Amino acid sequence: MSRFIMHILSWIKAGSEPSLGPPTKLFTAATIIETLLDLVFFRRLYRTNKLLWAASFTFHISLFFVIIRHLRFFMYPVPRIIISLQQTGIYAGYILTVFILLLFIIRTINNHDRYVSIYNYYLITILFFTGLTGIMLKLFYRTSLVDVKAFILGILTFQPETMPDSLLFKVHFTLVLILIPSIPFHLLTAPVITMDARRREQGLNLVMHEK
Repeated sequence: MSRFIMHILSWIKAGSEPSLGPPTKLFTAATIIETLLDLVFFRRLYRTNKLLWAASFTFHISLFFVIIRHLRFFMYPVPRIIISLQQTGIYAGYILTVFILLLFIIRTINNHDRYVSIYNYYLITILFFTGLTGIMLKLFYRTSLVDVKAFILGILTFQPETMPDSLLFKVHFTLVLILIPSIPFHLLTAPVITMDARRREQGLNLVMHEK
């Protein structure tokens, strides 16, 4: 949350500083639409690095279906739409883990520092081991899904149940707990960072146009 506030403050400060070109409005309908398109389809990343865009886009789509699959542990009864997407979520879990590794390789060998940060490496590492332990639980070290659901629903209803007696599940669950706080932060800061980048790009384009 503190990093999010810092992003907001720096964005406001940058907007109040004198610009080389004419002032631009930050919250126009066009800017908001362009920002939404950038957030959903990663258009800025596509123009910069198509391989990184493909890996990142596939990763985010896979993560979406993995999250949808896991909603069955938090609902009773489980909606039919969630049940119908279970197999898709399984395939997405395999794809997710592979493309996390691909993202790590691309970001490591890429010479552009703007693609690499400690926070990116942190997220990639946690996501990779979360996906890997999930696959191992699915294929090799199965645990009772009934016990898992009872444990999670017990937490949600403040009626704790015994955690399933599986070391791998405990590791997987701990990784998820570490990951959960990072997702809202990522979702909150992404629009701010994207709009700030678009504002700077518009200002640069105006300056270049005047020249």
